[in-house]
Amino acid sequence: MSDAAKQAVDREVRRVTLEFLKGRDNTSSPITFSKQVGGLLFEGDFQFKRPDILSEDAIAVRTAVLTSQWDAQAGAHTAVPVDPFDKQYARAQATLEYVVLKSPDWWDLSLLREPEVLLGVYRLYTTWEDSFRAPVEAAPVGGAQAG
Repeated sequence: MSDAAKQAVDREVRRVTLEFLKGRDNTSSPITFSKQVGGLLFEGDFQFKRPDILSEDAIAVRTAVLTSQWDAQAGAHTAVPVDPFDKQYARAQATLEYVVLKSPDWWDLSLLREPEVLLGVYRLYTTWEDSFRAPVEAAPVGGAQAG
């Protein structure tokens, strides 16, 4: 196959791939959340979107900011030791800032004080996001090779 033919095939593969990616439904149907915390009922429908690669980068940066402290002398955020719960909470908060399309009126991250509510909504999102992944087959027991 000539170089020109290979380039034409590559262009066609890229074009078909982009059409496929653009045509995928990257938003969820409304998903109902309900959680009672300390006598308060947090209930309503959420709609999520799948983050693109730029949003994934922004989520990573936001997570880093949430798990750092401002150093006035350096004029920058500096890393600090963070326990696993705080790191997961920061990741959940940063992610939800980017992926929530529609939410109930009570959903305002600047006012929310109940971590179990934020983590519950994050669990809804991750369950939906995980539905796009193919199931992983278990490895054979005892290290045996298939085939």
